[in-house]
Amino acid sequence: MPGRVLIVLPTLEAGGAERFNVELAAALRRKGWDSTIFCLNKRGALLERAVEAGVPVVAGSRYRGTSVVRLALSLIVGLPRLWKLIRRNDATIAGLEGVVTVLAVPLTILARRPLIAEVQVDLDGKFARPGWIWRVLAAASRRCYPRCSRVVAISEGTAASVARIGADVPVTVIPMAVNAERTEELAGPRPPADEVPTVVAVGRLMRQKSFDLLIRAHARARESEPHRLVIIGEGVERGTLESLAEELGVADTVAMPGFSANPYPAMRSASALCLSSRYEGMPTVILEALALGCPVIATDCSEGVRFALADGEHGALVEADDPEALAAALVAHLQDPSALRIKAAAAVAGVRTDRSFDATADRYLELIRHALARSATVRLRPSKGEIAGA
Repeated sequence: MPGRVLIVLPTLEAGGAERFNVELAAALRRKGWDSTIFCLNKRGALLERAVEAGVPVVAGSRYRGTSVVRLALSLIVGLPRLWKLIRRNDATIAGLEGVVTVLAVPLTILARRPLIAEVQVDLDGKFARPGWIWRVLAAASRRCYPRCSRVVAISEGTAASVARIGADVPVTVIPMAVNAERTEELAGPRPPADEVPTVVAVGRLMRQKSFDLLIRAHARARESEPHRLVIIGEGVERGTLESLAEELGVADTVAMPGFSANPYPAMRSASALCLSSRYEGMPTVILEALALGCPVIATDCSEGVRFALADGEHGALVEADDPEALAAALVAHLQDPSALRIKAAAAVAGVRTDRSFDATADRYLELIRHALARSATVRLRPSKGEIAGA
C-alpha cells in the first residue's frame, strides 16, 4: 500500500544530488507514493523543476546571509518543522551527506520512523576539506550511519568510503539515474558544428570541481589546438577563475555564463564535455552527456566516474589533479574526435534503459517497505515491563 516519504535536503541549489532527489521524488509520486521535499533553506534553481514535477517543497526557513549565519538561523527555525514532517511521514530519506543526515538521524529515532541515508560522493574526499566543521561532520557521520535503517551509495567506491571514515555499516549500492527523455527533449535538435570546437563543463564554481585545473589545461591545449571553453555554473570561485583566465591569457576563449537550468543544448552542440573534479560520487552530468551522445573527458577521481564511463569504454579517463594529462586528452580529442564520439554513441542505449528513475524508484521502494516492516516489528515487540506483568 503506498505511503508517505519525506526527502530532506539543505537547499535546491543545482547540484547532482539535489537534481537526483527531485527526480526521485517525482518518480515516487508516479508510483502512487506521497513524496515531499523538505529544505533547510528554500532557495535554489531546482525549485522550479520540483514545482513542474508536482513535488511539494516545504521550507525550513528563507534566511540568507553568510553560510554559517544562514545555517544557524535555518536550523533554529527549521528543526521544529522538520520534526513535524518526519512524524507525519512513514519514512525519511536524507538526500545528502553531512548536515541533513546528522540532523535526520536523532529526529527519526525519536519519531520511530525509518531513515534511508544517501551517500552521493566519496566521504573521505568530502570530509578532508579544511576547517573544523568538516572534522565535526566526519565524527558525527561515523556515529550516525550505523543508526540509519539503510545507507545507500551510488557506486561501490562511494560505498567503500563509508567504511573509510570509520562507519561500520552495510551499504546498498543503487547507481545514479538520469531522466534521459527529459534531457533529450530539453537539448533540442543538434545544431550545425561550429568552426571552432567548444569544450563544455557544468557544475558549481567550487574547489571540488577543479575548474582552475581545467582552465590551465585549456590554456596548454590551445597552444596546438584552437578551441573555446564554456563553464556553465555559478559559485564562490568565480572571481578566482576569471583572474586565472586573465593571468593565462585565455580570458577571451573562456566563457562563464553562470547557472543555466537547461545546459543540455550546450552539451549537445559541444565537441566534448569535460569533468575536471578532484573528487566525485557518480556525476549526473556524465550520464546526461552520454544520453545525448556527447563525448566525455573526465578525471579519474572516483570509482563512480570510472563506473559511469565503463573504465574508459564510454569516454576518456585522465589522472586527477594533472593539468598536463588533461591538456593532452583535450588535444588528442580535438585532433581526432571520432574515437570518443564512437565511445559515447555506444553508451547511449544503456544509459537510457538501465538508468531510468522509475527503476531506481522501485529499488528505493523495496528498501522503504523492508524498513517499514522492520519498524512495525520493533514497535509490536513487548517491553520487559509488559512481559513481567503478563
